[in-house]
Amino acid sequence: MPCNSFAPLVRCVVVSASALALAGCADKYPPVYKVTGKLVFKNGKGNMHALAQTATLQFRSVTDPEEEPGSEIGADGSLKFFSMRGTKIVPGIKEGTYKARVYFAGAPDSEHPNNHLVDPKYVSFKTTPLEFTIKPGDNDIVIEIESGR
Repeated sequence: MPCNSFAPLVRCVVVSASALALAGCADKYPPVYKVTGKLVFKNGKGNMHALAQTATLQFRSVTDPEEEPGSEIGADGSLKFFSMRGTKIVPGIKEGTYKARVYFAGAPDSEHPNNHLVDPKYVSFKTTPLEFTIKPGDNDIVIEIESGR
């Protein structure tokens, strides 16, 4: 079943932008930096094609929880991150440390999806072991996760 995985990302980022605007941060934003990468399954055991059709990758700033950039997951695991700046989606992420999770937008409870595509620890910011630091300049990251099977 084809799906547009960018729509959930846009919804997620729009919610973050609304929160920023309400907080009075709509005028000026810190610079963002190019962030690309690859999502891979440990030991090559996992269904990246199915994951790419049903999930996105979401970051949350450790110091600013309202900052939640995200990326679609390509069928090959490729990633290209975007952030909201006002009402615009822009490529890149501001400098800082982020937790990462796999986000299943179509699941009734995105932190408890009814599938076995990824280990459940990766779907919640509370339990994910994934943490990355974005620095000025181009950032290329590899994110390694385990399948839920």
